[in-house]
Amino acid sequence: MSTRTLSTPASSPPRGHPAASRTALDVPVLDQKPGRLGRRLAVLPGKDHPVWTYVLGILFAVVAIASLSIVAAVGALIAVAAKHWRLAGFLLFALDVESAAYRATTLVIHRHRPEVLRLEKLPVNASYPSGHTAASIAVYGGLALLLTSRIRNRKAQVAIWVVAILIPVFVAFSRMYRGMHHPLDIAGGVVIGVAAVSMLVLVTRASGEAAR
Repeated sequence: MSTRTLSTPASSPPRGHPAASRTALDVPVLDQKPGRLGRRLAVLPGKDHPVWTYVLGILFAVVAIASLSIVAAVGALIAVAAKHWRLAGFLLFALDVESAAYRATTLVIHRHRPEVLRLEKLPVNASYPSGHTAASIAVYGGLALLLTSRIRNRKAQVAIWVVAILIPVFVAFSRMYRGMHHPLDIAGGVVIGVAAVSMLVLVTRASGEAAR
């Protein structure tokens, strides 16, 4: 009489293991535990309210990102009123220099957009460079540079730069997702955005030296 040994397949995780309850639709990067800010947001609407947590999180995200855009415009107006012309010029012309460089490039270089289903109706021969990517770097990178030059708290500086970097990254991936740009177009947008901010810093410093 033979004795059978029942065993669990090697590929199956033990009962109670977090992976045991996963399905094909689970995304590990989204299922990880959040940081301190995420934990506070999780309990903000009360316990066991995941839908309201998500809704409030989306609203906070919109408000935070829109606030950054509004800060640039309000800051420029305040700088003009205070007759701080170099600061006003930096806030106003960082995006203008980027936009002018983008337009000039598209007039010279005619690159067709990816041959996929595109979610926007824009000229098909103006793929290079990505103007949205360049503009997001010029705006948010410029704001981060100004804010972190005044703030001495290291954690605050890191948080500001993380946001300033993540927004252009999100914009870049969204433009490719919508079928509007190749990766090379995104790289070109990064170069223009960084160059626009760098040149505005140089011009602003030079004008300050001229004034002195």
